[in-house]
Amino acid sequence: MRRVSSGEADPARRIESITQSIARNAELPSRILAANFFEHKIGDGRLGPSDFFFHARLKVAMDDLPKWTSGLKEPYNNSTFYSAPPQKQKWWITEEDFKDLKLYETKKYFGRFNGWMGFDESTGYIYVHTFTI
Repeated sequence: MRRVSSGEADPARRIESITQSIARNAELPSRILAANFFEHKIGDGRLGPSDFFFHARLKVAMDDLPKWTSGLKEPYNNSTFYSAPPQKQKWWITEEDFKDLKLYETKKYFGRFNGWMGFDESTGYIYVHTFTI
């Protein structure tokens, strides 16, 4: 397993990076207030394909959460299992708290069918897990 990016840049740069990533697929429903992300790759792409796993946490204004969920469907392929980055990230949700999230598809904003976007209506955080296989 090789670490590709960990989102260690300054807060403004993290927001800019996530904003640009989402803007390739959809118009942002609202401003992102904070962002953390971690992407890792398994495989070297030479003797076989590589798989990518992405985890992110976005903070938006509580009143903006309905804008983000508007038009989203439940997770594709019933991707509703808990996932965490392979290296512990202090900003990532616990498995216990994951159970309280409302889960939706990732395709609209992140361009991948596999995974989920979990909305925490008590904090305004959006958790994202996508993967290729």
